[in-house]
Amino acid sequence: EKLGISADRVTKRGLRIAQAPQDARDAGHEVVVVGGASLATPVREAGLVHVEAGPPDLPSVFARIPERSGLTGRRLAAVIWRQAFAGILAEAMAAAILDLAGSWRPDLVVHEDSEQGSWIAADALGVPYIALQATAWRGTRFRLSEEPLNRLRTAHGLPEDPGLARWHRYGFLTTRPPG
Repeated sequence: EKLGISADRVTKRGLRIAQAPQDARDAGHEVVVVGGASLATPVREAGLVHVEAGPPDLPSVFARIPERSGLTGRRLAAVIWRQAFAGILAEAMAAAILDLAGSWRPDLVVHEDSEQGSWIAADALGVPYIALQATAWRGTRFRLSEEPLNRLRTAHGLPEDPGLARWHRYGFLTTRPPG
């Protein structure tokens, strides 16, 4: 089985979660981690294959969003979520997964929960996908992401997905206990 992992950044929590792809590799699965250049060193240090895709890091993405100037708190977070994570990064990661599938088609795509493009690419390919929670839960993310992600879906020949019901169609894995 081929397991494609996509992420948009490296966090301490994300590095701990990296054990799952290592375990999959050790069980005999082919594992490829897709993401920006900032992922290369920690992914390779974990003994995994890295395919560079999308912007190199988050600061370079944020610099492309002039609307963030002067904003703070929740307003800044909403603009960053919609334009960076559901916009710039989602478009880049969807394109990267589709490109990768031309030569190495994954059997499953696992995406870090804030990386929003690979599940759309997987849906277009007919490949199952699951989200792995690496950041704090954001209850507003569906509302903030719906418009830009539906634009991305239609750009890749998929129908719109009201309420983004398909986002976690195959599962959402959390590292936190219920409660």
